Amino acid sequence: INAEYGEESMVLQDRLKKKKNYIYKVRKGINCFDFNKNLNIIATGSTDHTVRLWNPYVESKPTALLKGHQTSILDVAIHESAGQVFSYSMDVVLKVYDIKEHTCLQTVILKFPRGSRVPDHGPFVLHI
Repeated sequence: INAEYGEESMVLQDRLKKKKNYIYKVRKGINCFDFNKNLNIIATGSTDHTVRLWNPYVESKPTALLKGHQTSILDVAIHESAGQVFSYSMDVVLKVYDIKEHTCLQTVILKFPRGSRVPDHGPFVLHI
């Protein structure tokens, strides 16, 4: 699977070009995503502060909207065995959501030793 994402959408395409392309649209764009084949789920993060869960075969609308962030989401990661999605936002907040219940289980405001300075964010900030 190849993925391209940007201002208003994300396109998933089969590298062998044997299957159709899937286009997931979000008005303010998609910043990041994670895909889990075993759970058959895509999680996306956006500048509109929302994590969206998608059925990979349904492009028209997400199966859930996970709210609670106050700034743009920089990265998402699906934790398969726990049935959770982790999200990380620009204001250095980590949230843990339950995939089945679509609820926020925990919010962690990260603190760094250099006072209130927000760290620079690289391209892959969240790894589980």
